[in-house]
Amino acid sequence: HRGRRTGRLYRTPVNAYRHGETLAIVVLYGPESDWVRNVLAGGAQVVRAGRTHDLLDARLVDPRVETVPAPARALGRFTHVVMLARVGPAQPGFGPGPRADKPL
Repeated sequence: HRGRRTGRLYRTPVNAYRHGETLAIVVLYGPESDWVRNVLAGGAQVVRAGRTHDLLDARLVDPRVETVPAPARALGRFTHVVMLARVGPAQPGFGPGPRADKPL
């Protein structure tokens, strides 16, 4: 994700579960954490299975109310927050490399 104010690129490890074109990310650090606020502001990517995907239309949901993949629902019991996002087309590679300060 990219910092809202600084524009700096950050990497945050998360528990994420894909179901079709939707990715459910368990929000373990709380909904007010910087990475959540940065993703919701736009400009985030996820690396899964060696491919980078843009995250689109990210939003926070309550897994007790919204349908989310079972593993995300199980972990979401502790936080009551899961981020759902559409997954963009796969791009080759593992995201920004040593030149992470460059815009994507």
